[in-house]
Amino acid sequence: MPVAERPDPLPAHPVTHLYRSAADTGWYRMGAVLNGGLTLDWVCRTLGVGWPELYAAAAIGPQADDPYFLPHVNGERTPHLDPALRGAWTGLGPRHDRTHLLRAALEGVAFGILDALDSLDPAGQVTQLRLAGGGTTDPAWRQMLTDVLGRALVPVDVPAASGLGAALLGARAAGLTDRFPPRPSSATAGNAPGPRHELYHDRHAAFRRKVRALRDSDSTTVGAYAGTTPHGAAPALG
Repeated sequence: MPVAERPDPLPAHPVTHLYRSAADTGWYRMGAVLNGGLTLDWVCRTLGVGWPELYAAAAIGPQADDPYFLPHVNGERTPHLDPALRGAWTGLGPRHDRTHLLRAALEGVAFGILDALDSLDPAGQVTQLRLAGGGTTDPAWRQMLTDVLGRALVPVDVPAASGLGAALLGARAAGLTDRFPPRPSSATAGNAPGPRHELYHDRHAAFRRKVRALRDSDSTTVGAYAGTTPHGAAPALG
């Protein structure tokens, strides 16, 4: 998220990253999460499925009694700043099978992304996001992300956006940017939040309560929830 000027003073308990822009002026804030593709890869290996089967579970609509997945198997950065945070499936019932676990894993990762986004845009002023990355090409997973985040998602039509960005930064450092004239913004048709957003909103509130409950039961966690309240206090969530 662009920032015109460096905040002064800097926040005492930051939960996002602040970087100097590669342009001549300006800064940008970034929410960093550790539990996207790494966690989904762990889920696939643990449950013995491939990526197509995982993504197929995203097409299943959410139910109020679906299980929850807390995706923090690698600890977490934004917004928790807690390397000791851990993950869990919870709310399991006899009707739930492996497909429900897969769908919950995707939903939990999406909720983790929403937590980071809320740290960057707490007022919800951003209504559209650009989307890049290999996994985002699956339509069902992309729609789940859209419904959870409550923002329109527009995929960037660049096969390797990170590699292109790194090349452009290298060209700028070497004074070669004149060889790469600006190209028109290239994006494919996007997704808009659908009717499932309201249920995801309620489930996200429950997800945050479950994350807090897990942290309260484990004295090894060290961070502050969403950067606002030290561990052990009792903020009102959800």
